[in-house]
Amino acid sequence: MVLGPTMIGKISVELANQPWEIYRQLEQAGIPFSITTDHPVFLIEELIISVRHAIAHGLSEQKALESITIQPAKSLNLNDSIGSIEVGKDADLFSLVSQPAEGL
Repeated sequence: MVLGPTMIGKISVELANQPWEIYRQLEQAGIPFSITTDHPVFLIEELIISVRHAIAHGLSEQKALESITIQPAKSLNLNDSIGSIEVGKDADLFSLVSQPAEGL
């Protein structure tokens, strides 16, 4: 299942009644899902905001991370080459550290 874009609220008929708690409910039910933004209509930068909202409404951090990494890769049948950090897989890594380490 792919959910989103969740930041658009009531303007989308299919998302108008979707509560933020849906992510927690899907996790509790064991239903795999991915979170999407519908980029470029809604910017990819909104993805992290959506993830933070989902966590604030009960989604575990682990499932939140999986919903934007391995789960989308599985949905696209690309999990042999992307979606997790493993030897032999392609990856783009970045840090969310707000300040560089001393001396850099």
